[in-house]
Amino acid sequence: MVTSRAMLLRIVAQQFRQPSGLLGRVWGRMMNWGNAESIRESIAELNVGRSHRSLEVGFGGGLGLDLLLAAAAEGLVVGAELSDVMLAQAERRFAGDIARGRLRLVHTAIEFLPFVDGSFDRLLTVNTVYFWGDLSRGLGECHRVLAPRGRLVLALRDPESLGRIPFTRHGFTLHEPAALAHEVERAGFGPVRIVAHGSGRSTRHCVVADRE
Repeated sequence: MVTSRAMLLRIVAQQFRQPSGLLGRVWGRMMNWGNAESIRESIAELNVGRSHRSLEVGFGGGLGLDLLLAAAAEGLVVGAELSDVMLAQAERRFAGDIARGRLRLVHTAIEFLPFVDGSFDRLLTVNTVYFWGDLSRGLGECHRVLAPRGRLVLALRDPESLGRIPFTRHGFTLHEPAALAHEVERAGFGPVRIVAHGSGRSTRHCVVADRE
């Protein structure tokens, strides 16, 4: 029983990290629902302009891509994702935007963004930082691909609340918002601020940073 439970928790954690297989096909809809508030709050903090070039890393079910496309009606949106299942679903869902050149999708991790320096005006990532293999390198890549005066919004859940959920013990690295903001500053961003939404166990944090 213990072994079966631990295996189930590992499976759930892995789906959050990188949706795959048959279960992964429905995970995108679950992520859109579960992350909807954080995604909308984060995009509001991004302050996306009509002609901005925006990158979302770890777009999951694609709600963020949808909202970025609406906000940057004359700009470019790029989605980066590790999950083949999420990429395939996004390719079908956004086929028209891809054909019109408004959206590009790439298979990559945060630590290895395949873009030239200063490619983007806005960069968004929601509830992915728990899974980064190298926090310092990932933040360095965010800084590198943002243009001067570009903005990063990194959203995460309250670590104390997440730590109470059993599956987060399998492959999740939980971060205190203040400590994460400090690491963002060390990567070269400034100023950096933390915006909290909700309260108690449902608190959601946005680390908002501008590239000088």
